[in-house]
Amino acid sequence: MGGGGGGFGGGADFSDIFGDVFGDIFGGGRGRQRASRGADLRYNMDLTLEEAVRGVTKEIRIPTLEECDVCHGSGAKSGSKPQTCPTCHGAGQVQMRQGFFAVQQTCPHCQGRGTLIKTRAINATVTVA
Repeated sequence: MGGGGGGFGGGADFSDIFGDVFGDIFGGGRGRQRASRGADLRYNMDLTLEEAVRGVTKEIRIPTLEECDVCHGSGAKSGSKPQTCPTCHGAGQVQMRQGFFAVQQTCPHCQGRGTLIKTRAINATVTVA
């Protein structure tokens, strides 16, 4: 278990931050798309004082997303397909220009997925009292 970095966690990459803000000023826009970073996971674990002082290895279970049998991970209803987002044209990112500066941000229409789903697959179990 590694120690914290003085309160700065999450693995911020300063080249990414400066690239997002200043990357397009001199035509240095990004040439390739990369997946958006997922949300951080937080896990509370009880430790004894001895475990905290000496260190310990414990097993934890991390929830993972499994592919749905109905939509196969797309979220679309069986028989329908996701459509390319008309706002970002499938890129998942939009560029906002303000004078000399250009900032790239997640598409607000598709939330960075690059696709829109007209009919979502929803499975629900309702119990009768």
